[in-house]
Amino acid sequence: MDTVETAEGSVAYERAGEGPPLVLLHACPGDHRDYAAVQPALARSHTTWALDWPGFGGSPPPRPPAGASALGYARVLAAFVDALDLHDVRLVGNSVGGYAAASLAIGQRGRVERLVLVDSSGFTRHGRFTRSVCRLLGNETATRRLSGPLARCYLRRSNDTVRGMRRRAAAPGRERAAVQAALWRSFTEPDSDLRARAATITAPTLVVWGRRDPLLPLRRDGRHCRRALPDARFAAVPTGHAAFAEDPAGFLALVEPFLVDAAVVPGARR
Repeated sequence: MDTVETAEGSVAYERAGEGPPLVLLHACPGDHRDYAAVQPALARSHTTWALDWPGFGGSPPPRPPAGASALGYARVLAAFVDALDLHDVRLVGNSVGGYAAASLAIGQRGRVERLVLVDSSGFTRHGRFTRSVCRLLGNETATRRLSGPLARCYLRRSNDTVRGMRRRAAAPGRERAAVQAALWRSFTEPDSDLRARAATITAPTLVVWGRRDPLLPLRRDGRHCRRALPDARFAAVPTGHAAFAEDPAGFLALVEPFLVDAAVVPGARR
């Protein structure tokens, strides 16, 4: 892996391929290896940059680790594309990675050429239940105990990539648990809600959502995302929270045509 120094700190990433820039953004917990099943195919037509968020993989945690936030990760992405001078960039973002990708498409509309959101955070209409979940997982002790079981719950289809994701999610160390807990706490902050701002996104957008995702359910969060992005292409798929890992072939069948021509997305609809 390589690293780049940004205004938000050191960020590790894995680069592969040649062509238009495509940045792959993982969820919390996770790292660049979450995209291992699809990055080689995507790298045949793009220069892919699979980064590690601060506190995961090869990227050091923010200081203090408890200061991590979804908004902070959006700033990391902006600093990352600045440091590498990436333009007309294409983004694939899962969960908090989707929040960061959508935030960049909102804040720097001329810089984002295509946007793929996979079970993205930022579209939850919080109520008592969701706030209680974020408050529970915002406790570091609870996060250390529940991170592994939770990953087994939201990653519904098993294969080698998914098993690796589950192993990496289990038993986080103290600093990573602090980062994860801080991110969960941040999801209920006003800046973490993209619904009112998402309509300003001008980049062609594909939303991929797992029908079996218990973390950000299709009928709740997927519906709010679809309402906030009425011009986006939308595909509901038979996976949990990470379609690119759980069903790589199905994910590529949707995403590869879209990256070539935004009007061509087999199986997706407006």
